[in-house]
Amino acid sequence: MAQGSDEEGPTLPTNRSNEEFRPFMRRLPEFKFWLSTMKSTLIAFFCTFFEFFDIPVFWPILGITLVLPSERHESIYFSDVLHRAHLPDDEAPNHGGLKRGLANPVLTG
Repeated sequence: MAQGSDEEGPTLPTNRSNEEFRPFMRRLPEFKFWLSTMKSTLIAFFCTFFEFFDIPVFWPILGITLVLPSERHESIYFSDVLHRAHLPDDEAPNHGGLKRGLANPVLTG
C-alpha cells in the first residue's frame, strides 16, 4: 500500500457539509427542556394563588384518566413483547453457568 493513501482502513461516517463526525444529535437540547419545565412549574405554582384556578375535580374521573391510559400502554407493551418472543429472565437461557442477578460470579471454596 502506498504512503499517503486515503484507503488505510474503515473510517467514521461524516456529515458532508462540515466533514465533522457527530455520533449523537439531540432532538431537544437539555437547556431548552430544563427551561420549559421550569416555566411550566412556575406558572402552575403561580396559578395556585388564585381562586379562579381552583377547579373542583371529581376524583373517580381523575382516577379513570390515570388508570386507563396506563393499562392501555401496558397491554400494548406486553403484546409487543409476546409478539417478538422476548423471554423473561426466568425462562431465558443461562449462558456461562452464572447465577442470575449477580454482576460478578461468586467463587466459593
